[in-house]
Amino acid sequence: MNWFDTWVAPFLSLLAMVDPAGAVPVFLAMTEEDTPQHRRLMARNAAIACGLLLAAFALAGRAIFQLFAITMPAFRAAGGIILGMVAVDMLKAHRETRETQVEIAEGTEKLEIALTPLAMPMLAGPASIATVMIYMGRADGWPEAAPVLVAIALVSVVTYVVLRLSEAVLKLFGRTGINLMSRLMGVFLLSIAVQFIFDSLREMELIH
Repeated sequence: MNWFDTWVAPFLSLLAMVDPAGAVPVFLAMTEEDTPQHRRLMARNAAIACGLLLAAFALAGRAIFQLFAITMPAFRAAGGIILGMVAVDMLKAHRETRETQVEIAEGTEKLEIALTPLAMPMLAGPASIATVMIYMGRADGWPEAAPVLVAIALVSVVTYVVLRLSEAVLKLFGRTGINLMSRLMGVFLLSIAVQFIFDSLREMELIH
């Protein structure tokens, strides 16, 4: 793989999947009555929890595959389908595949939202987890695994910065701007989903 596939693609894919900008309106709604200090604490803790969850699943991916007797091509196809569903939601500027209205309502009533529902399922949801596991499954040794872990760390930092500056982000871009960014990310993510499915079919020798 070239440098783009090795270093840039995992970062962009995961950033599109986590979509911290898309989480800004919900984050502000859930922390509307919180102090600025508590909101910053929730942003920091959520970013850390998101990174740790994704790193844990990335590192445990092979063991999980072996435990449930799942082949990589099958998981890649399933991951592509999940990513495709999320991408379609992003194209419509919806987030139903990430968090439900019930989860959002519960979040507004909780003092501690960093782990749930913010880190999981809003940020590190099933599609994000599938993405890191698929990229890690391609890795042959630590030199190829390192870019995936670096991507997770960078996305966690970006997530913290975006949530930390959530009020400024919303004022700068507005809901329309955030929805536009989400739609653009959705196009990129849908392309990745299709590529995952094609790669799976190729590995199973169903296409050439």
